[in-house]
Amino acid sequence: MKNTIILFIFGALTFSASAASKLQKVERIMQLMNTEHELQEQMEKIVENLKPYSKIQDENRFKEIMDQILNVDKLLAYQKKQYMAEFNESELDDIIVFYQSQGGKRLKRINSQIFSDSMQYAHQMIQKKIHLLKN
Repeated sequence: MKNTIILFIFGALTFSASAASKLQKVERIMQLMNTEHELQEQMEKIVENLKPYSKIQDENRFKEIMDQILNVDKLLAYQKKQYMAEFNESELDDIIVFYQSQGGKRLKRINSQIFSDSMQYAHQMIQKKIHLLKN
């Protein structure tokens, strides 16, 4: 019985250390990808796009409500959980190596612009066909 308890405690400590190491790797990836900044920018764009649909006149009140709805810290925590669930430590290591490479650094520099351009293009596509929703 004593050996079983010791094995259980050792296993729990090993799992805890592994989870901490994995979390550190996920946080490193998010740092390399500039995730917090990118997410904040996207949330600001979403908020701007929602303004015309709001009846709230007070700019500060509108921002306060949107911060409650689109909480960046909660979204970041959710993303961390997703990375932790989807990738093993070896894959996380590979991702870190990629984002430290020239190609990874370049992707980081231009990815938000590509995404932004894609969203503008999608908006143009919607505007051209919005009449289909009105009929």
